[in-house]
Amino acid sequence: MSGIRFCTLILASVMIGLAMMPADAMSSPPVPSSWQTVQLQGISVTVPGTWPVYDLRREPRCVRRDLHAAYLGHQTTETRCPARLVGKSEAVHLEPLDGSVAAASSFATQVNVVNGQRVRLDPAVDVTHNIVVAIDQAQVLLTISFATDRQLATQVLYSLTALATGSHSGAGPVATTSSVQMMVANQLIRAGAPGSVAGAVAGGNGLPGGSTLSPGQSIQSPSGRYTLVMQTDGNLVLYDQGYPLWASNTWGNPGAHADMQGDGNLVVYSAPPTKPLWASGTWGNPGAALSMQNDGNAVIYTNQGQPLWATNTVNSSLLPGQSLTAGRSMVSPSGEFTLPMQADGNLVLYRASDVLWTSNTWGNPGAFATMQSDGNLVVYTAAPSRPLWATGTWGNPGATLRLQSDGNLVIYIDGRPLWASNTNIFRGLGFDTCAAPSTSAMNAWLASPFRAVGIYIGGANRACPDGNLSASWVTQVSAQGWSLIPIYVGRQAPCNSRFTITIDPNSASSQGLQAADDAIARAQGFGIPVGSPIFFDMEGYSPTGGPCSSTVMTFLSAWAQELRAHGIKAGVYSSLDSGIMDLINTPSAQPDEIWFAKWDGNATTTDPAIPANLWPSGHRLKQYQGGHDESYGGVIISIDRDYLDALLR
Repeated sequence: MSGIRFCTLILASVMIGLAMMPADAMSSPPVPSSWQTVQLQGISVTVPGTWPVYDLRREPRCVRRDLHAAYLGHQTTETRCPARLVGKSEAVHLEPLDGSVAAASSFATQVNVVNGQRVRLDPAVDVTHNIVVAIDQAQVLLTISFATDRQLATQVLYSLTALATGSHSGAGPVATTSSVQMMVANQLIRAGAPGSVAGAVAGGNGLPGGSTLSPGQSIQSPSGRYTLVMQTDGNLVLYDQGYPLWASNTWGNPGAHADMQGDGNLVVYSAPPTKPLWASGTWGNPGAALSMQNDGNAVIYTNQGQPLWATNTVNSSLLPGQSLTAGRSMVSPSGEFTLPMQADGNLVLYRASDVLWTSNTWGNPGAFATMQSDGNLVVYTAAPSRPLWATGTWGNPGATLRLQSDGNLVIYIDGRPLWASNTNIFRGLGFDTCAAPSTSAMNAWLASPFRAVGIYIGGANRACPDGNLSASWVTQVSAQGWSLIPIYVGRQAPCNSRFTITIDPNSASSQGLQAADDAIARAQGFGIPVGSPIFFDMEGYSPTGGPCSSTVMTFLSAWAQELRAHGIKAGVYSSLDSGIMDLINTPSAQPDEIWFAKWDGNATTTDPAIPANLWPSGHRLKQYQGGHDESYGGVIISIDRDYLDALLR
């Protein structure tokens, strides 16, 4: 290669670690005679002659960066890749530069010239072990992955040649992507339709000892806003104007009734032959009574006025015209989440001391939040009032703000969500897989028991390409109702012989920081919702407890600290008997959430090896079954099965 000047743009040492050449020229490394030429849309490169070449336009298959091969064209949307693919080798992929690779193209920000062809390069090559080359004139994206043979990757890059004009068909227009739509969780309380609230009022505002709520009967708060109804399906449910706040979860028992017993115990009994289905556990308090209060709380009091039990549903909603002034709070029905209007003017959603969401309106003492009659939630300054922040949901008179038991703050109109904080805790089944399935496949899998999906967004040991993954994909599957688990598989433990791209013990901290920064950039590029935790995939390693463990913990500590510095929850995936055990024993490296692998078939996040005070409810995931095929809606995907009790976006 000659005639390439080093002005302000340099292709050599900064980008791919080559020694600096004289300032007036750079020579191409010689191409071995045994190599073969591959080309797409007028761009050609040479690759080793022993490599298989796959034209994906004629031979659809999974693009695997863990094997030597050259690929031409896009991986098809319905391609099946093995779930457990990780690791990196030398491979080449030429594909059209269009909307489906918009994220990868956006990372290629450094402009250069290769063999007279103007290109854009991704500067994160040392972190990703991918040389990503965007050739705008030919509308081609070239990705050269490498593990240890950086010289081979360099030779492929320097062989890049533009064929004569007119020798290719060109490419279509670049598609645009839309913004991420909000995700609203399903209600955790299974209750009847709002219309089932109606029924005979049994005892006004309370239920004294020795009285019964029969099917269809209810008690109301003095204001008439809150109703506790014994539904005909056997479920005792507390409603706020048709919205369920609490339930005994005893549905499926038609004819069941609720007794406020003389011993002070509130019990839901089945129809004859009677058996107890649920109880408040307040026996031993003769004369106790149940009261339905104006604050939305149903409370059992002793005959001396001492509270024994409550639904903890106080202040979980804000109706049209109501305000939260400084110092006032909303509380979720579970009592787990609070939404105070802080004295500094910031409206903040907390889970214990963890900040889940904020209006970012601090610095305005005396500010208040109002649920306007037009359906808009607005934070105003103190007098003279001016708006600081709003949900933008005007034009929906009658809309109500609810703080749900799952941690999601939602504005509803007639049961339909208009806006959400997307802070719900996901408790249920999920799966993870190497390559993002197509949107049509994800839609078909709504017939499955899963509602969360783990997707790989990057990392030096990521074996699958972006494929279907894009900002548009994130938007569409989120709108379908899926929660996303972003996964980043970077450098691995130096004692893990499966991998060649491993952590340097002398640079563990800086490499952990670099991985975090790259993961943040990739998540933003794919439109992952702000606030989503990002999980580092640290595959199982051995031995533990020695220098290898120390290196891994140093790396993961830097990973977690850098993510937190950017306001992002840090997660780590690893096997229970290696990475997770080391984290248990290393407080300084502990992330916000863990995802442990233990393939015992038990869908639970509790394990005797993990102390209960570490990563409590809302902070754990478990991979309980390894790679296998499952089919729903006529679509087969290779997956790992997971159970989640975690805060996702």
